[in-house]
Amino acid sequence: MKWINLFFENSRKLWGNDVCNISLLVSIIITFVSIPYISCGQHNFYISTKGNDTWNGAREHPFATFGRAQEAVRSVLHKNGSDYGVTVWVFGGIYYFRKTFKLDSSDSGTENAPIVYRSVSGEKVYLVGGREIPSSAFKPIKDSSTLERITEHNQARKHVVRADLRALRITDYGELKQHGFSIPVVPAPMELFFNARPVQLARYPNVYEITTGEVVDPGSIPRSGDTSHRGGIFKYTDPHESLWAGLKNVWLQGTFHWGYADDMIRIDLMDTVKHEIRLASPDLYGLANDGKPYQHYFAINILWELDNPGEYYLDRDSGFLYFWPPEKLQGAEISVSTLKQPLISLVNASHVIIRGFTIEYGRGLGIYMEGGGHNQIAGCVIRDMGTAGILMGQGSEPVPGRSGLYKDYRGVSVGGKIGDLITHLYNDKAWNRDAGIYQKVESCDIYYTGSGGVFLGGGDKKSLTPGHCAVINCKIHDYNRRNKFLYAGIDVNGVGDTVAHNEIYNSNYQGIYVISGNNNLFEYNDIHDVAMNSDDISPFYIGGDPSDRGNIVRYNYFHHIGKEDRLVMGVYLDD
Repeated sequence: MKWINLFFENSRKLWGNDVCNISLLVSIIITFVSIPYISCGQHNFYISTKGNDTWNGAREHPFATFGRAQEAVRSVLHKNGSDYGVTVWVFGGIYYFRKTFKLDSSDSGTENAPIVYRSVSGEKVYLVGGREIPSSAFKPIKDSSTLERITEHNQARKHVVRADLRALRITDYGELKQHGFSIPVVPAPMELFFNARPVQLARYPNVYEITTGEVVDPGSIPRSGDTSHRGGIFKYTDPHESLWAGLKNVWLQGTFHWGYADDMIRIDLMDTVKHEIRLASPDLYGLANDGKPYQHYFAINILWELDNPGEYYLDRDSGFLYFWPPEKLQGAEISVSTLKQPLISLVNASHVIIRGFTIEYGRGLGIYMEGGGHNQIAGCVIRDMGTAGILMGQGSEPVPGRSGLYKDYRGVSVGGKIGDLITHLYNDKAWNRDAGIYQKVESCDIYYTGSGGVFLGGGDKKSLTPGHCAVINCKIHDYNRRNKFLYAGIDVNGVGDTVAHNEIYNSNYQGIYVISGNNNLFEYNDIHDVAMNSDDISPFYIGGDPSDRGNIVRYNYFHHIGKEDRLVMGVYLDD
């Protein structure tokens, strides 16, 4: 602080004690000290949607792509050493990522000279893992055969429009796959977004669930070691469901046994005489109907049920995208997700800062971090992702040819995706996922994700070596669009990490889920409106291993949690 005092003394000699001048001086100082890691000696490059990769990357001659800027940064580091700081400034605009922007040890800086990728002050930068659909691509439906497949309810036939994705050269739609409790997380199929909000795949009912009827056959029960893979059979209770007989690729999503275990399973056969539904595959615990309020489901992926503004349906055979716009199409931002891999990955990189971007419309992760250390994701918006916002540390995937049973399960480490990470950790609490050290996610907004917000790792359980990683001052909400349970706002697996000053809300699942960990600190978090449609659950959860010791939970505010007819705790120490 000595230089600040000297600066003030010399400034008084020049300007006197005029309040306005002193205020201006303070503003200059605040502005100066609030711009991190900028020094007179460091190098600056620029990226612009109007740039050109053949230019030199100066402010007046910016690059067009992140890849070209990365090459320039590496050239500077190679010439001057890793302690020569470089900042890449990105002008406002939309940047489409067809593949992951990968940063590794060659892109590392140092403590006093980090490598920074950030938006130009005051400008909005969007890193997009999808494709924009022009509003003009949507046309009214005129052929009678198609109109007959759309319900007359609520005059849907007058409002639903369609776009030919094949004409736009979009042909990879992904697949609807079973997903839920203990099932590996996979990239989402192509999804639709309207004005930066996810659009609901046509469902019935629109706002509530159907109670499961009498169970004829619970199906096989994988949790008990049954590998016969027999789908269960139950009686449906809503006569409306008979309309789905003969339709293909109709899926039911709900809780079919326990209120903490969701599943999405395809209908194999409907018997409209017996009023029975046979599922194509089993639920982990088998089907049950014990009169519990959480044993219910809804159906999705049915064109006939596209009966509400803000719903869509994709015909994978024809490539036609059907949509009931919730607002005017003209001037709207309409996008579909395409990129299955993370938009950004940092593997064995150190002292890298990612700041001020909006990262959106991917089918998988927003950001993946593995190894390295002292990296920071700051001031970013990560939204509309198919799986999670940020994964810190490796995921897991099934060993080929080995049974994927929940009990005694073991997988194999994999980078860039979640997979069956939680199932693996359930049986291998000491697994070190190589999340790096001193990694920080700070002041980010993460929302509209499919399978959780942030996976926080760091540290080694066997040696109790701390990772010093943190999620601080983030707003995380609406993070269970696809996997309704098991994936929390912040999932924690580490030692000596910190979760503080975050707001977490709007979920049927938990706010913070400590899968495994020791000596972690959880404080000053505001968690509300979570555990809203589930059972045996809580805003903060840890359980399954008595060696998970030394965790501190203090000064948090848990409120408006769960429903009165469900089992809900504040801080849950399970098993």
